[in-house]
Amino acid sequence: MDCTIRTWDLPSGCLVNCFLVAMAPVSVSFSPTGDFLATAHVDSLGVYLWTNKSLCGPVGLRPLPADYQPVEETLPGVTADVSEQDVTSEEADDAYQSAEQLGAELVTLSLLPESRWKSLLHLDNIKRRNKPATPPGAPAAAPFFLPTLPGLTPRFKAPTPTEQETQVQQLLLLPVSSCRLNVSLFTS
Repeated sequence: MDCTIRTWDLPSGCLVNCFLVAMAPVSVSFSPTGDFLATAHVDSLGVYLWTNKSLCGPVGLRPLPADYQPVEETLPGVTADVSEQDVTSEEADDAYQSAEQLGAELVTLSLLPESRWKSLLHLDNIKRRNKPATPPGAPAAAPFFLPTLPGLTPRFKAPTPTEQETQVQQLLLLPVSSCRLNVSLFTS
């Protein structure tokens, strides 16, 4: 594995672009539109995106010469130069300014507005108010898949009534003759 990323012109089989990176690539992939090249590298977290030069201007597909020396491209990162790591005396004198404290015996750890944390003082009252009056009940037993009838159009199979449901339906569907209403009271 070397640290080069090469672009080939497939119809001609020629190398048209090549560059070096600091760490060897372990995975390379073009975006479906060809706009970006995504690379992942050894000992590196993340994916690096490279833009296609042809989107920015005209690019020739002439093959690279045999004596071409690729240019090393730097990968973006958070490493600092040695000169940046030296702390000057001005930076060392800067002391951390904490937020305004609530009281002498308290420490303020948040810079959020007072309205966001003031309710924490009344958390017990809020929990008591929000406690449900009745505990949540178990949901009715429902099948994971609804039964369907065979055929081209999807139709659901009607659930079979239980014994208790049939008794309730029989009581509700009593014949009118068994109700014995005195109709004469309502007529004039």
